[in-house]
Amino acid sequence: MEWKITDTKNLSNYSEKIFEMYAKSYQKIGLIDFGGFEGLQNYLNCSCYLLISKDAKQELNGIILYWLGEYGNKISLVISNTPEIGKNYVIPKLIELLKTPGFYAELSDALEYLVRKNGLDNIKDKEIIKKLIPKITDEDIFNEGDERCINFPLNKIKKTPSPPGSFMRNIKDIGIHRKALYGLPCLSKTFDNDKCDRKCVNHGGKIKKTNHKNSYISPRLKYKKVYKYISTILEFRDVKYFFDGKNYYKKINNNTLQKITKEEFYEKSKYNPKTINKLLNESVYPYQINDYILLRIPKWLNKTNKKYVPADYQLANLIEFLWKKKIILFHWNQPKNKFGGVGSIDCYKNTLYGKNVIDIFIELFGENDIIIYELVKYPSVKKLDTFIEKNPNKIVILVFPEYIHIEFLQKKLEWIHKKLHITIPKKSDSSKGGIILTKFLPFLLFRIKFYKIILKDVDEKSLSVQYNKIH
Repeated sequence: MEWKITDTKNLSNYSEKIFEMYAKSYQKIGLIDFGGFEGLQNYLNCSCYLLISKDAKQELNGIILYWLGEYGNKISLVISNTPEIGKNYVIPKLIELLKTPGFYAELSDALEYLVRKNGLDNIKDKEIIKKLIPKITDEDIFNEGDERCINFPLNKIKKTPSPPGSFMRNIKDIGIHRKALYGLPCLSKTFDNDKCDRKCVNHGGKIKKTNHKNSYISPRLKYKKVYKYISTILEFRDVKYFFDGKNYYKKINNNTLQKITKEEFYEKSKYNPKTINKLLNESVYPYQINDYILLRIPKWLNKTNKKYVPADYQLANLIEFLWKKKIILFHWNQPKNKFGGVGSIDCYKNTLYGKNVIDIFIELFGENDIIIYELVKYPSVKKLDTFIEKNPNKIVILVFPEYIHIEFLQKKLEWIHKKLHITIPKKSDSSKGGIILTKFLPFLLFRIKFYKIILKDVDEKSLSVQYNKIH
């Protein structure tokens, strides 16, 4: 019986055995489609594997797979042939590796529970966590006494709270999942060689604390008495009076604002001061353009110190309905809006508990009223509109690698509400949008703290879109 370290490609003779053990070990958590053994060896190019001699025949009974990352050897799969081998051989080896400078892993569920039971604690330093996983923000990381430690426990049966330093992230083919980091990453990024058996020379290193800019554009912009704006900022807004968080303005034309007094602003605009204060100081997105209804963000979704998010008024009840299904929405736009006639909602592929969102939509609306396309990249706005133009009487779902984009026209939105037995709020019940000013177009810089995906511009020349009809 011995442990060896090698390139994963050298274990091709054991490929069937590796996937068999993988299915046994991870079936309850969820399986990732690596694209066969070739995909696996490209993704996790290094292996620490266990060979047990049995009647002069060497049989693979355990394996720990990792890749050579910037900050060390990141362990991603820990699998064994039987629970007994896992307990007696694989878990002790995993702990040994995590105590070795240069090895680290994201752990959860039973594996994390067993590691902690054997005395290992997780990494709690937020700067290190963000360095190792760049997509993670301060708000994603659980603090001491954080209620998420109870809501997403380490052990559900024993109701063991998860440790501070845990975080939520979206995992391919699985969905939103709680994780925590363990081990000794090589912060110095200095190794004795570039092979699978490399060792970290100085794992301590130094991580400078980064000054992360706020996700929002500051509303406190400096103005002269009359400030010249590019026309695209104002031409979409059918309001005459504006507030930037400090000063008050009257629109002269699409290029010019004139500074006015607070008294004149409220007297002539008839705006409600409490509503504006709530939008500006208590909502995650004060730069709402469309007329809106403020919705309280559900606790399971909210990772900010704000209470509300403005929802385009026609979508407010639909958004709350989808939240109840634990669907993680991160962008929306009602039809017949100031930027066009197409309504849309963007969300993760899976719910908070890992259920497929497309399956939920098919259950709610039926296959006949939905058409689904799978796309490689996010298309231009012009290209995007062609999908709904070809299918004006359907709910169009565009599936991207990390999320889905759902489109509908006004008549279909009304049909959706009838189907779900909910009503579209009246415009008279909404608040006026477009009041809070920012120097830039906010809908192009949509980056709210609890939203996880930013739609990136794609060069139309290099755009490669596959129109694979699923339904």
